[in-house]
Amino acid sequence: MKYILKPLLLVLTVAAMISCSKSNNSSPSSKSSIVGKWSYSTDTVKFYNNGTLDQTDTNGGVTSSDYFQFNSNGTGEQVTSGGTTTFTYSISNGKLTMNAPAQTIGGQPEPTSTEVASVKILTSTDLFLYFDGTEVYNGVINETTEAAHFKKQ
Repeated sequence: MKYILKPLLLVLTVAAMISCSKSNNSSPSSKSSIVGKWSYSTDTVKFYNNGTLDQTDTNGGVTSSDYFQFNSNGTGEQVTSGGTTTFTYSISNGKLTMNAPAQTIGGQPEPTSTEVASVKILTSTDLFLYFDGTEVYNGVINETTEAAHFKKQ
């Protein structure tokens, strides 16, 4: 009996420790957790040409004064030195989808666009988004990845 009791106590102790561990709430469950003004902290963009890394931009062309504003009604804006882009957004299953209507930004007409980012981290102070896009032009496969870290204002 004592040979069964020790392993059983060990299993129960481990189970109790696991069930009491903190849960990781970094994945967003609703729009409310992303609402607010988020300033760029870091932004790294990588450009691939037919699967080979062609270029890395470690600031992504943004500055610390550039930001995203997410409103509680599902609208938002991205403000950069080049102008302001308005969009609507939704967040579901760890994906942030931003839809921008055709608009003029910094004097340049821009077509309707949709951007989808994986939300890697979302806390009360930090937001980490990962974008991945591919296009084929004249038989060349161009892929762009972007890892952007934001701090809440």
